[in-house]
Amino acid sequence: MFDQEIYSLLEHLVNKDKILLTLKGMARGKCPSPDGWAIELFLHFQETMIDEIRKLVEESRRLDKVSGAVNVTLIFLSPKSMDLASFLEFF
Repeated sequence: MFDQEIYSLLEHLVNKDKILLTLKGMARGKCPSPDGWAIELFLHFQETMIDEIRKLVEESRRLDKVSGAVNVTLIFLSPKSMDLASFLEFF
């Protein structure tokens, strides 16, 4: 069962400050999605992008589902060497 305080936090609209705090807490030098956009891109262009990010988060919250375009997983096999003989030679 949800604690009432936690539940009340879920009812509040997401604001730009919360999104920026989340973005700043993410690891640098990583690509969070198949589009290759690293978190540094979002931080650098935050004034341009943050309202669109907020709208996306609010839409997901309102519809109770994440857009298929956002909810994507990419699996990448990285070779341990250039002379590959089997799948066991991938990380």
